[in-house]
Amino acid sequence: MNMLSLFANHCKGNALFGIPSWNKNLSYKSHSPGGPCELQAFELNDIWQIALAILEILMRLSAYVAVAFVIVGGIRFITSNGSPERIAQARSTLINAVIGLAISIAAVQIVAFIARSL
Repeated sequence: MNMLSLFANHCKGNALFGIPSWNKNLSYKSHSPGGPCELQAFELNDIWQIALAILEILMRLSAYVAVAFVIVGGIRFITSNGSPERIAQARSTLINAVIGLAISIAAVQIVAFIARSL
């Protein structure tokens, strides 16, 4: 078993809250079903695959942050008590969070497309 396989989890498909593992794009071979996996051959292309997987993880995390800001904007909107300034701040927070969420979703899809094409 090589050193990179030690830091990888079992084969592919393990994700926490929709966040994939950093090694999801690498090629592994398994000796037995459910057993440990070993990296087939580490190539220069694998470095790009790891970088794209880490970039995808960061973009998915930014989408979760954008969803959190949508919730914060909603709470601000509910607790504004009719104050025009606070309503404007809440509306601004909601609009910026939705724009950020749309950008994050598009960026994740673009990175996933690039990773599949490599």
